[in-house]
Amino acid sequence: MSANFCLEHKEEFEQQHESECENLLLWVNIQLSCLQFQSKIPLSMKFLNFPDDNRPFDDMATFIIQYVQEEIGQWYAVDYIYTDYVSGPLTVHYGMKEAKLLHFLETESTYIIHVIGANSEDTYGLPAWEMLLHLLPNIKTLIIMFIGPDLQNELGMHELCLRCSNNKRKLIFECCSMYYHDYVAKGIYEQPNLIVGFNTLLSYILTWSKSIKAIQTLNCRLLLTARDVSMMEDEIDEIKVILDTAINPVFWGSNKFKSLRPHRYFNELYFRNSYLFIYDTLNNQSN
Repeated sequence: MSANFCLEHKEEFEQQHESECENLLLWVNIQLSCLQFQSKIPLSMKFLNFPDDNRPFDDMATFIIQYVQEEIGQWYAVDYIYTDYVSGPLTVHYGMKEAKLLHFLETESTYIIHVIGANSEDTYGLPAWEMLLHLLPNIKTLIIMFIGPDLQNELGMHELCLRCSNNKRKLIFECCSMYYHDYVAKGIYEQPNLIVGFNTLLSYILTWSKSIKAIQTLNCRLLLTARDVSMMEDEIDEIKVILDTAINPVFWGSNKFKSLRPHRYFNELYFRNSYLFIYDTLNNQSN
């Protein structure tokens, strides 16, 4: 990875490029660590005592320090990898709270979340969704539907911690290998309480227009994330174009629970779920 600059902009370049170089070095170190961190057991075991009033957190960094790190303040590759997996459920909780929609999660005994455009990174993080059960004690059954063409069909029930098991709580999951609009067209699903798309790239994948129209018919809350602010703005505009309406999200902005693990896309580094935007519905009744 290289960059060019003129002498006139040397100082400005050095200031901006310093953090980029640090992130690139972090990316290289994580890649070289060869950590195959896809085991579900350590991911679950970390959160047996979560949440704990004596260990408060208000963003991803403090969460990792309080609940993941064995040496407080010492960041290792595994800590950054953890943030990839826990970002999903923590983003949902944070986003719904910021949008003043959290009460919809707090009052349901069975809660169904559709994760659209899902891939292996999303499914590897399945154990982390138990954190929503810990954060929202009224939910007895949490159902996570992963829907995306690159998945393998699968259905199961994730083994929960002893406390959740004793309280008869369940985390059910299903992976469906198809596009979301095809999934909706089959009509064999239960109505979701929330639809989530992590880094969906609405503006770049043509099939998303069909899925956005399908989501509109469900009259359901929708939470989407983007890797940067310009992409978030583009996707908000793209939804307006697809639906031919001036609909706006009820909340949009930076995400305190984005992943802290850098990913590389060609010559760019990005962090998953850096920005989020939430719609109460894609129907324009209240906008």
